[in-house]
Amino acid sequence: MVKNHMVNISPEMNEKDVALDRAISINLDKNISEIDVDKIIQVKAISREIVDDSNTKARLIEREITGVKTYDPRSKSLVFLPYIPFPQETTIKVSILSEHMKNEQSDRMYTDYEFRVSTQRLDKISIVLVLQKKDEPDRSKKVILNREQGLLHAELRTLVVARFGVKDGDIKNFTWKDNDIIF
Repeated sequence: MVKNHMVNISPEMNEKDVALDRAISINLDKNISEIDVDKIIQVKAISREIVDDSNTKARLIEREITGVKTYDPRSKSLVFLPYIPFPQETTIKVSILSEHMKNEQSDRMYTDYEFRVSTQRLDKISIVLVLQKKDEPDRSKKVILNREQGLLHAELRTLVVARFGVKDGDIKNFTWKDNDIIF
């Protein structure tokens, strides 16, 4: 059984609010001698799809998530990092396929292992703001805001100006990129 050879799993089975860009890491025990890193791990997003107009019938849809798969034979560490962030508020199913690993006696494993985690809601993510003044290019200030505030770009700029006690004209740069706001 594959499960008997797993020392550590991160994120843990049934973990909630998993970060959308988090890697999946699995440490195997020393008895594992060989794995096929390209085939051993499958990661899928599970979602419900409504199939009728009355919203009473739904089916589960599994979509494969692609990413970088690496394995370090010395540490026995298997890592999966998605190419794009996981979908928000989604169940992620991780399968370790037994046919693609062998133990020290060169025996194939016979029972796959599967676990699930749930990803976080996007509005639970915090925004890190970094402020850099024109006259102090080597210094910056940082503040973390909760996205639940749902601020617009202009409102956010006003809030930051007020919080840091600077004049709007002193801000060197103000951009919004990939959920981070950089000043």
